[in-house]
Amino acid sequence: MTKEVGWAEPGILIGQPRVHKVRGFTYLYAEQQHVHETKVGDHRLGLHRKVESAYQELHGNAEKPPMLVMYINVPEQDRMYHMQAGYMVAPGTPAVGEAKVRDIPATLVASIVTCCDIHSIWKSYAPLMEFMNQNGLQPLDEGWREHSLYFEGPDSQNNITWVQHVAKETD
Repeated sequence: MTKEVGWAEPGILIGQPRVHKVRGFTYLYAEQQHVHETKVGDHRLGLHRKVESAYQELHGNAEKPPMLVMYINVPEQDRMYHMQAGYMVAPGTPAVGEAKVRDIPATLVASIVTCCDIHSIWKSYAPLMEFMNQNGLQPLDEGWREHSLYFEGPDSQNNITWVQHVAKETD
């Protein structure tokens, strides 16, 4: 058994799901389009670098807010989605470099907190979808959000991520 930094037992920990409304925000992000079968870890890190560069250009060496990654379905293109990685920023923040800016409205989400490496976050998706189905919530194409609350590195089991899925109540 190893006790190196980033090690944890169990390898993934998933909290209890809940439903709530989150406030709107301004989002500085970099974006790529992917096929559903694509392994996202490497692409996610590439987007991190692009948006970190843009954030640094705007704010110098100021501490960055937690990273927020969004996965947005592309309904008109089967099995495709947009992956966006970025930061919540002040309203009026300009786009810079390869980064874009958009306003995200307040919305209803189902969410769950997970503790694991970035390659295992997807394991929290099924329990969250089951919770949504049991509670009369319909997933929307705006899709998944992974908000990094604590990040040691891509392979660390100590990363804490707030996983959300945008939803609406079914009639």
